[in-house]
Amino acid sequence: MEARYKKPKDISNELNSMVEAFYNQKASIPIELSGIVDKFYEEEKRGAKSRVITVKEGDTLALIAQRFYGDAMEYQKIIDANRQLQKSTTLYIGEKIKVPY
Repeated sequence: MEARYKKPKDISNELNSMVEAFYNQKASIPIELSGIVDKFYEEEKRGAKSRVITVKEGDTLALIAQRFYGDAMEYQKIIDANRQLQKSTTLYIGEKIKVPY
């Protein structure tokens, strides 16, 4: 008797979609924790008017504004404090940016 095998289903597109969805997820911090964000988000230097942070994977200007100000729409404050963001708002992992108080 001859053995018959089913052709395996091609799931590469499904896997690629799942991986892409996973890597595009954005972290969020509940608003009630925004007051203690500095403990969880590495703060490198405090100045009189701003703090310097290092951009982490998944960060966006809106997400950083949400973390530090409790309102994602306050991202313009971050752009105004960083000359390099006034030309292009693209963030790079490891980039250091100022977040005004």
